[in-house]
Amino acid sequence: MNTAPSDANVPEERFQEFPLTEIQYAYWVGRGPNFVLGNVAPHAYFELEGRRLDLDRLSSAWCRLIARHDMLRAVVAEDGHQRVLERVPDFRIRCTDVRSLPADEAERTLDGIREEMSHHVYTAADWPLFDIRLTRLADYDRIHISLDLLMVDLASITLLFSEWSALYVDPDHHLEPVDVTFRDYALALERGSQAPRHQKALEYWTGRARTLAPPPDLPLAKSPVSVHKPRFSHREFHLPEEEWRRLQERCEDRGLTPTAVLATVFSEVLAAWSGTRRFTLNLTLFNRLPLLLTENDAGHRSLHPHLRRVVGDFTSICLLEMDASGGRPLEERVNTTQLQLQRDLRHRHVSALQTLRERRRLGLQDGFETMPVVFTSGLGTAADVSQAMDSFGDISYRISQTPQVWLDHQVVDITGSLNLTWDCVEELFPAGLLDDMFATYCGMVEQLASDDSLWEKELRVTLPSRQLTGREQANDTAGQAPAGLLHEPLLDMAARHPDRPAVLSGAGTLTYGELAGQAHAIAGRLTEQAGDSGLQDRLVGITLHKGPAQVAAAYGAMMAGGAYLPVSATLPLQRRARILEDGKALAVITDKALESGLEWPQGVPRISADQDQGGSQARGSLRHPSGPARPEDLAYVIYTSGSTGAPKGVMIEHHAALNTVIDINERFGVGPGDFVFGLADLSFDLSVYDLFGTFAAGATLVLPDQDLRSDPAHWAKVMATYGTTVWNSVPAQMQMLVEHLEMGGDIPEGLRLVMLSGDWVPVDLPDRIRALWPDAEVISLGGATEASIWSIHHRIGDTEPGAKSVPYGVPLRNQTFHVLDAHLDPCPVWTAGELHIGGVGLARGYWADEERTAASFIRHPLTGERLYRTGDFGRYLPDGTIEFLGRQDGQVKINGHRVELGEIETTLARHPGVDSAVVVKASDDGGASRLLGYVVPSDDDSSLFVTEHADQEVSQGQWQALRDTVGTPAPGPGPEELRTAWDVLNDVHAVASAAAFRSFGLPHSPGEPFDPAALRGAGIAPRYERWLARAVGSLEQAGFLRRGPGGHEVARELPTAVPPELAQRARTVLKDVLEIPEDVSDWMLSLAGDLAGVLTQSIHSAELYASDRTPGIYEKLFGPTYATATEAVRNMVAAWPADRPLNVLEVGSGYGSLTQHLLPLLPPDRTEYVFTDISRYFTDRAQCAFEDFPFVRYELFDLDQPAETQGFENQSADLVIAASVLHDMRHIRRTLNSLRSVMAPGGVLLLVEQTTFHPWFDLVMGLQQGFDNFEDTDLRTGHCLLDRGQWQRELAAAGFADTEVITTSGGPGSVGFDVIVAQGPGTRRRFAPEELRSFAAEHLAKYMVPAQLLALSELPLSSTGKVDRKALVKAGARSSMRNRPAKPPRTDRQFKLVEIWREVLGLKSVDMADDFLEAGGDSLLAARLAANLQLAFDVTVPVGTILQHTTVEALDTYLEQLLGPSELMPEEK
Repeated sequence: MNTAPSDANVPEERFQEFPLTEIQYAYWVGRGPNFVLGNVAPHAYFELEGRRLDLDRLSSAWCRLIARHDMLRAVVAEDGHQRVLERVPDFRIRCTDVRSLPADEAERTLDGIREEMSHHVYTAADWPLFDIRLTRLADYDRIHISLDLLMVDLASITLLFSEWSALYVDPDHHLEPVDVTFRDYALALERGSQAPRHQKALEYWTGRARTLAPPPDLPLAKSPVSVHKPRFSHREFHLPEEEWRRLQERCEDRGLTPTAVLATVFSEVLAAWSGTRRFTLNLTLFNRLPLLLTENDAGHRSLHPHLRRVVGDFTSICLLEMDASGGRPLEERVNTTQLQLQRDLRHRHVSALQTLRERRRLGLQDGFETMPVVFTSGLGTAADVSQAMDSFGDISYRISQTPQVWLDHQVVDITGSLNLTWDCVEELFPAGLLDDMFATYCGMVEQLASDDSLWEKELRVTLPSRQLTGREQANDTAGQAPAGLLHEPLLDMAARHPDRPAVLSGAGTLTYGELAGQAHAIAGRLTEQAGDSGLQDRLVGITLHKGPAQVAAAYGAMMAGGAYLPVSATLPLQRRARILEDGKALAVITDKALESGLEWPQGVPRISADQDQGGSQARGSLRHPSGPARPEDLAYVIYTSGSTGAPKGVMIEHHAALNTVIDINERFGVGPGDFVFGLADLSFDLSVYDLFGTFAAGATLVLPDQDLRSDPAHWAKVMATYGTTVWNSVPAQMQMLVEHLEMGGDIPEGLRLVMLSGDWVPVDLPDRIRALWPDAEVISLGGATEASIWSIHHRIGDTEPGAKSVPYGVPLRNQTFHVLDAHLDPCPVWTAGELHIGGVGLARGYWADEERTAASFIRHPLTGERLYRTGDFGRYLPDGTIEFLGRQDGQVKINGHRVELGEIETTLARHPGVDSAVVVKASDDGGASRLLGYVVPSDDDSSLFVTEHADQEVSQGQWQALRDTVGTPAPGPGPEELRTAWDVLNDVHAVASAAAFRSFGLPHSPGEPFDPAALRGAGIAPRYERWLARAVGSLEQAGFLRRGPGGHEVARELPTAVPPELAQRARTVLKDVLEIPEDVSDWMLSLAGDLAGVLTQSIHSAELYASDRTPGIYEKLFGPTYATATEAVRNMVAAWPADRPLNVLEVGSGYGSLTQHLLPLLPPDRTEYVFTDISRYFTDRAQCAFEDFPFVRYELFDLDQPAETQGFENQSADLVIAASVLHDMRHIRRTLNSLRSVMAPGGVLLLVEQTTFHPWFDLVMGLQQGFDNFEDTDLRTGHCLLDRGQWQRELAAAGFADTEVITTSGGPGSVGFDVIVAQGPGTRRRFAPEELRSFAAEHLAKYMVPAQLLALSELPLSSTGKVDRKALVKAGARSSMRNRPAKPPRTDRQFKLVEIWREVLGLKSVDMADDFLEAGGDSLLAARLAANLQLAFDVTVPVGTILQHTTVEALDTYLEQLLGPSELMPEEK
C-alpha cells in the first residue's frame, strides 16, 4: 500500500521541485562537514509515555497525516531543490517489546533506541525524514519520535500532534481541508523579493550590519572549530500552570509580552556569565507571512484561512540586540526589549541572515560566523497539545539540535504550564557552567512569578550559593596581624645577632650590626635635616645603585620617622626632578660618585651615604631605637607609570607591608639559614621583600655586582659562591638564568624556593626550574604595588598538558581578592571580571592625588570593604582559585615594570613635530617584551624629517631609457587573434555561469522570471556578490536573460553544462593562440564546469591559485606583456651607472612569472632585490626557484597596509615592480602613496596591469580572493580594473611626476594587457626618529622609551573607528630593507651568528649589518643571545660585550679575537 494525497484532482506542479527557503538552505548545508559545528541536522526527538496504545491505529493515523501534509513526503535533492513525492511507501511504526526482558537489559534497549534516534542525521534526499517507534513497557507504552526540522517547525509539530491524536481517538474524525501547500508559500516568498516591503526590510537588516553587537561571549572549554560531531544535551524546567498564569497576568498588567520578559531575564543571565552587557540573540520566528491570499465574492482579499493548517518549516530568524546595561528597573528593561523586537518584526519579510551576510561582506564578522545563542519562543504560535498528551502520554524526554548553534533556549506552553528548555553543545562549555546558568535563570523566572515587587527593581543575578561559598572560604584569610614597624625586625635581629651576615655582595660582607649602625647614622643626619618639623609621612629620596648602601639608606629613612622614595640614577634628569618635586622630598641620599656624575634639580639637599659606611654598631643587648614612626605611618612611596602622562606615587604604610613579608616568611619557611638573591631595583616593589622580608627572617641578602646585574652567568656564579636558597624575581629573569644553565652553565646548588611575580609565568618554566633543582618549590605570586607587594599566591605543581597559563591562586593572609563586574557584583565561575584587592595590604592612596585615589580605591556598596581596582582581569575557577587574564586597557608589563602606554603616548605627543602617537607592546613570542611607538607627524613642523634629493642626471637617464621602449611591438599573437580567442572564452564564461545558476535551482526555461536576489539564498559565498552581478550582466549580453517590465526573465534555455563543441573551440584557441597544452585547457574547462562548487566554496579559490598548472597559464597569458616589461627594465639597467647600487622592490610577486625574466638582467654584485608577497606560500616557493640569485631577499608585504608598519620604513627603491597586482588593492590611491613612500627620489614604478575588463576573466582571476575586495567605490564599481586614463590620473594624484604607457602597439595592448611606468618625485621626506627618541629619553624611564619609533601618515582604524592597536602589534618593528646594500654572511661562523640573531630577536631575516639595539634588543635578549653563543661556540660572551658590539659584524670581529678566523662557505671561495 502506498501513501499518497487523497484528492484525485491534485495539480501536477504540486510535485515539481521548488527552492529551499533561506533557513531551510542553511539547515541543509549546515548538516555537512564544511561548517563549524556542522555534521549535525536540525532535529527534534520526543518520548511520550504513560498510556497503552493500539499500534495499528497509531500507524494508520500517522499515515493519514503523511497523505494530508506534503512536507511529510518531501525530500531535498543533491542540487539543493526540494520536491514533494507524489507517492511514498506505507509507513509502519516499529514496535519493540521489552516486557519480558530483565530490567537491566530492558534499560539498555531503551537507551540504545534513544541513542540511535535522538541525534540522527537523515540523508535529505532519502524519504522519510522522520521515524516513529513504539516500546512496550510493563505498565505502559513509550512513543519515540524523531523529526528532521528541515521539513517542519515547532508550530507544525504541535499541529501534527493535535491532528494525530484526533485521528487516533476517532479514525473517522474529519480534518478541515488544506487547499494551499508549503510549495505555494515558498514560491510566493521568492516572488515577493521584488516587493517594496521586501526591499525596505532588506535595507533595514543590511543597514544594521555595521553596528550589530556580537553574540554573548560565553566562557568556552574548547574552540567550536575543534568540535567535529556536536552532541547536544537537554535541560528542562516547568513552571506550574498556576504560577505561569500569575506571571502572564503580571505581564499583561504592564503591557508586556511574556516573550519579551523571558528574553530579558535570559539576557541578564547571559550577561552575567559572558561579562558583556551588549550582545545579540538569534531569535527564532515561526514566520507565516501573509503571502497566500484568498478573494471573496466581493473582491476583497484576505489571508488564506488554510495557511495556519499547513505543515512546513516556516522558520526565519531575527537578530535581537540586547542591552543588559544596569541602572534600570526590570519593567523598563523589558519595555526596551519589546520595542526593539517590535521594530525588528516590522521587517520580518526578510530574514536577518541578510545582516550576517552583509557583515561578512564588509569584513566585520569579528570572529563569529553565526549568532550561536538562540532564543526560540513558541508562545502564541504553537498549539496546545494537552489533548494529544491525554491520548499518547506525557512528554518524558525531548531534545533538539541545530547546526552552528551553541545554546538553543526554547519557551513553550503547549501543555498548560510554562516549559523552559535549553539544548546545548555540552562539550563546548566548562563542566558545571550550563547547570549553574540554567538553575539561576529558572530561579529568576520563579521569583518573577511569585514576587510582584521585583518588577520595580533592577534585574540582578544571584549566583549559586556554592559558588559564593567557595570564594568566601578562599577569602577567609584572617590571621594575627604582625605588630610593629617594617624596619624593626632588623633592629631586633641586630641586637641579638650583630655578627650574623646581613648582606653579601662584591663589596664584601655587611653584618646585621653594621647594617643597623649605618642606618642609625643616616637616620641621625636626616633627623638633623628635618629639624623640629620631624619626618612623619615625609619622603626621603634614595638615588643609589644596588648595594649595601642602598639597603642602609632605606632603613635609615624609616628609623628617622620618614618614608623612603626610590629615585633611580638611571632615570633622565627631568623625570628624577619631577618625582622629587612631586614628592616634596626632604633630601636625597646618594653617594659621592653619583653626586658628582649626575645633574641634580635645584633646592633638594643631598646626603652622602659614603660617610656612614663605618657607622656605629650596637653590641650585646643594645638596640638602636626604632624612631618616632607608627604602624599607620608611611614606610615608602614608589612611583609607577600613570595613564595621564604623569607618574603616580603609591603610599604604603608600615603595617601593610609588614603583613605581607611576615606572611611570606611563615608560609614558605624562610628563616635564618636562607640566602635570598636580590635582583629587583629599589623602585620595583619586589625589592621591598628583599630588603625587609629577608631580615625579618634573620636571613642573608645576596646582591649581584652593579655592572653585571643583567648577566645570568654572573648570577649563577654569585649564587654558587654564597649558596643562594631563595630566588625572588620577575619570570623573565629566571627564564634567562634557566636558559643559561640549560646551555651548559654550572648549576648552583641549594636553591629551594623560587618566587616569581610581576608578569606572566611561562607554563613550561616551573618544570624547567625543577629539572635543574628537583627539590625547589616554585611559587607564583601576584598583586599590585598598591597592595603591598603581593596579595595572592599559588604553589605551582605539575602543569597540565595544554594549560594556557599558571593559575593566579588564592589570597594571602589578611588579604582578599574579588572578581567583580561593572556593577561590583561577583562574577560567576569561569566568567572574566575586574580583579579587586582588599585587606590590610592596601595602600593609603596616591601621593598628593585625591582624584586618582578616589577612582582606584573604593568602598564596596554592599559589604563596605575598601577595595583597590587593579584594572587587571581574571576569573574564578571551580576550586576557588583565580585565573589571571591580563588587562583590557593601556597598562602593560615590561620586564616586570608596570607601564601605562598613555603616559608614553602623552610624552611623545608633546614633541612639536608629533600630531598624535600610539604605543603598543610587541608580541612576546621569545619571552621578552618591547614597546613600539607609532606617530603621525605634524604638518606644521618638519624637525623629525630629513629631505633627500634625486641625482638629476641618474633619474633623467633612467626615465629616458624607459621611455625609449614606448611603442616597441610586443611578441606573440596579434590583435585580431587575441580578440577572436577572447570572444570564445567569453562564450565559455557565459555558458558556465548559466549552468551554475541552473544548478542552484534558479528558473531556466524561457519566459520564467529570473530574480538575481534568489542567488543570495543559494549558499554562495558573500565575497562573490560583485561576481554575481557581472555574471548576470554577461548572461544578458549573451542572450540568456532579458529585462522585462517586472525585472529579469529567462530569454533562452539555461544549459546544464558547457557543450562539447564550445569546449573544443576553447581548446583550439587556447592551443593555437596562447600555446596552452590541451591537458591544461581541460583543467581550465573542468573549473568552468564546477563554478557552483567554487562559488559555494566547496572548492576554495585558493586551491585553484595554488595549483601547479596556474603558473603556466599566467605565463602564457601575460608572456608577451612580460616580454615588453623585461625589455623596458633591460634598457633601464643598461643606462644605470656602473658604480651605483641598484635597489629593486617587487610587490605582489606571486609565482615570480615576471621575476624570472628580470633577475638575469641585474648586476649581482650591486643589486638589492626584494621579492615580496602577502603569502608565505609564494616567498617560500620563490626561495627555491631563485636560489641561484643570492642578491634576492624574501619578505612578506601586505599592500593594503602602510609600508611603514611592515618594516619598509627605510626602503629607498630605485625600481618598484608590481605585476598584475595593484588592481586587487582595497584603496588604489592609498597603495600608490605607500609605494611612493618606499621609492628613492626620482625612482620608478613599473606596472603590469589589465586595463580592459573581459567577462572570461571571471573564470580565472575574478574568482581569486582579492579581486572584488575593493572599497574605493568612488573610483571603481562593477569590477576592480582601471583603464589607462584612470591609472594616469591616479598616479598623478598620488604624487608621481610623470607617466607613460609602453604597450601602445601589438596584441597585448589591444586587449588591455599594458605596461605602465611612472616616475616618482625628485625629493622625499624621510622620518628620522633619533630626535624623538632623545626627547622621550629625557622624560621617561629607560624601560619606557619605545624600542622603535615609526611614522605613519595616518593611524589604522578598526571597524568601530578606534585605533587598531592589534594591527600595529602585528605589524612588527623592523625594516626588511634599508637604505644600504645587503651584507650577507660569508663564513661559517657568520652564518651561525645570523641564525642565532634571527631566532633570538624573532626576525624574518638578518644580515651582518643588523643592529641588535635598533632591532629591539635589550639586556634580557642579550642574555639569551649569550646563552646561545655559549652553546654554539663554547665561549662565554658577557652581556655587556653584546651591548657594546651591537651588529653581527662587530660581534663576529670580537669572536675572531677569541676563536680565530672562520672558514668561508664553499660558494664564497
